Amino acid sequence: MVVYVSFSTKEGIGIVSAPQVQFPSNPVEAMDRLLEYSFLKACKKIKKSELPILSSNFFKNHLIPACPPNECLDMKKSTYKKLSVFLAKMKSTKVIDTMIAKGVESIVYIQSENSLLKELVINEESEESSERPSNAPVVAECYKITADVSPILSKFGYEKGHIMKRPEIRKCFMDYVKKENLQDGKLLKLNPQLAGMFKTKENVVTLTMEDGINKFIGRMTHTHEITVAGATVLHVGKLEPIDITVTTRCNNKKVTLVNNLEQFGIRLDEFSKECQGIGASATVTDVAGKKTPSVLVQGNQVIHVYKLLMENYRINKNYIRGLEFAPKKRK
Repeated sequence: MVVYVSFSTKEGIGIVSAPQVQFPSNPVEAMDRLLEYSFLKACKKIKKSELPILSSNFFKNHLIPACPPNECLDMKKSTYKKLSVFLAKMKSTKVIDTMIAKGVESIVYIQSENSLLKELVINEESEESSERPSNAPVVAECYKITADVSPILSKFGYEKGHIMKRPEIRKCFMDYVKKENLQDGKLLKLNPQLAGMFKTKENVVTLTMEDGINKFIGRMTHTHEITVAGATVLHVGKLEPIDITVTTRCNNKKVTLVNNLEQFGIRLDEFSKECQGIGASATVTDVAGKKTPSVLVQGNQVIHVYKLLMENYRINKNYIRGLEFAPKKRK
């Protein structure tokens, strides 16, 4: 773990990483140190051509990404509480200069020769630069072979309990139909084995080929194969979509709750950290009636969460529920 330690300089506060020193025991002080360290790290990397930059964009696109792995920035848990207050303090160190125009603050200058930036030590740099696997989960529908279909699929080398994907099942089924001479154009002639499996009525002797394939697959156990960063997890049964809801907490303030992330291989702490890119506080919490923890984001952030899931994690929209809770557009 990287530890952030403050020291006094002519400019004011300073931050270096120091693995040999213990992390501040006071959580507020620890968050202050983390914010200050991430701020200096972001300033050290930002290009002159990117200035001036809106303070909100600086926070979202530079400060949050500069936070070390396995850490989570939360402005409201610091002594600063607000980004404007924090930037005012950083401005007093003469690392940056800011300007407010029409009520909007921008960072217009970064003093790259400031001693705070020159003396900053970034110990986690090697971890950042290493290539990381994609965090986007890949969901594939699969089916487990049951006793009902095993007599047919065993002819093709598959046994009860094996996991198959739809194209594989379809090929085996069509090969079986061809071998048994059961195809009549687009119709499937039912032999006793299929009729017994599908539990059709006595007067039903044919089905469309597609109905036959779907009924055959329907006798198998529906599963989902979820692959994240090369690791594959099999989820048996119906895959519950990621659930986004909006509720009201104390002081009549709205919050957005995101549930069912973990079954898609999404780490709650990392997702919470990404949600802070809009400047909203986000935490992992237990919610009554939910079997797994949820990510709680301050305000109605349904659209932001939806875009984050679609664009960053490439979650298919069919696996996301709750867009109807997004703020209504004003006419």
